[in-house]
Amino acid sequence: DILSHRTLGFRGEALPSIASVARMTLTPRRAADDSGESLSVEAGVKGVVGHLNSSASLSAARVYAQAGIPMISPSSTSPVLTRQGLPQIFRSLAGVALQAQALGMFVRAHFGRRIALIDDHTGYGEGLANGIEQTIKAGGSKLITREFTSSQTTDFSALLGRLKHFGPDGVIYAGAEIQGSLLLRQMRQMGMNAYFLTGDGGCTEEFI
Repeated sequence: DILSHRTLGFRGEALPSIASVARMTLTPRRAADDSGESLSVEAGVKGVVGHLNSSASLSAARVYAQAGIPMISPSSTSPVLTRQGLPQIFRSLAGVALQAQALGMFVRAHFGRRIALIDDHTGYGEGLANGIEQTIKAGGSKLITREFTSSQTTDFSALLGRLKHFGPDGVIYAGAEIQGSLLLRQMRQMGMNAYFLTGDGGCTEEFI
């Protein structure tokens, strides 16, 4: 009875066949660790489009691979996702390194030489900001400050007060659309007319 198994008492190759005819939950665990990510698989699932961000995709990818289920993410930019050697794991957009390079080159061409960079301390935001910073400095532009916030912040008044003192030509935010839209709105409310740029995490109708 598969439902009674606490461990995988069968070869991993059997998982795709089991998933094709049954409802099952996979919970991979490390040794001596009772926690783990769970994935419920309904009979007949042929593939998964997702997940929204790299952290979620990285957690789920190995589980999907074990079950023989293809996954393609439309928005996970971590290069690690497709470098793990897992079969049938894909993403449909450029990785964070290429995006950071493109954003950095755009900033150098259009934003002037005094740039403020903010990231949300997530894996996505920090990776994007690191790449942008390298590209900006390599082109001779000046990063006047790099600030950090969190993916839960809603009040940016203290951070913007510091930025206003520096008088940047442009502000780059590496993070998700909710915080990015709040940051931009509060910038304008404080009379800051610097250019604002964000990555694909802000490319949503809600942000606009």
